[in-house]
Amino acid sequence: MFLPFVLFVVTSIVGLLYWPFATTLFICAFLLFAVGVIGVDTFGACFMSIFPLQPDYDKYLSLIKGKTVLITGANRGIGRGLAESMVMAQANVIIAGRSELESTVAELREIAKEHKSSSQICSYAVDFSDFLSINKLVLQLQKEEKQIDVLVLNAGVTPMPSQQQKDGIDLMLFVMFISNVIFVDALVERGICRTDAGLPRIVFTSSDTHRWHDYQPLPTTKRWNYTALSLVL
Repeated sequence: MFLPFVLFVVTSIVGLLYWPFATTLFICAFLLFAVGVIGVDTFGACFMSIFPLQPDYDKYLSLIKGKTVLITGANRGIGRGLAESMVMAQANVIIAGRSELESTVAELREIAKEHKSSSQICSYAVDFSDFLSINKLVLQLQKEEKQIDVLVLNAGVTPMPSQQQKDGIDLMLFVMFISNVIFVDALVERGICRTDAGLPRIVFTSSDTHRWHDYQPLPTTKRWNYTALSLVL
C-alpha cells in the first residue's frame, strides 16, 4: 500500500508542476495506485471486463468447418459450451465421457438442426480414471477409422475428500493429467490424431488456480491447484 501511495503522490505533484500534461499524469497516477492496491491480475480482469477484446470469431470458426473435433468432458461447463460452438461452426463433434452422453448428443443435434448445421455428432463412453477404459476407446476409434483434427482434453473431477483410482493414484491427478498423456500418446501413435498437414491441434483446459500452488507437499485443498499446474507445465 505504501509504495503505490507514494507513486500516486509523486505523479500528482509532477502533474501540478507541468500542468499541460496534468490530465495524462493524473490518469497514470490513478492506474499505478489501482494496480498497486488490488494487484495486477485483478486490475487486468477489471480492465478486460470494461474494455473487452473483440476477436473476429467468425473468421476463426470458419477454419473448423468440416473438421473432426473430439472433446472430453463435454456434457457441461467449458466442454459443453465448446461443443455447441463447434456444432454451430459445422465441425463434426465427438464427445467422450462417463455420463449424460445420450442427452448431450440429442441436445447438440437439436442445436445443429436449429442452426442448419451439417455437423455429425456422436459419443463414446469412457472412464478416464481407468487405463483399460482409455485403451478400449482408442482401439474403438482405430477400428472405426476415425481421424481427429482437433483434440480438446477437458475432462475433470473434484472428489472431496481425496480419492484414489483403482491403481492407487490420486483420482483428480489421474483424470485431469495422467490420462491425458496416455490418451494423446495412444492416439498419435496409432495415427488417429493426425492430419494431412501433420499433427493436429491439441488443447488442454486448465485453471487459473495453478498460480496458487507453492510447490509444497499437497494438502487436500491444494490438489486442484497442483493438477492445474501440471497441465500448464
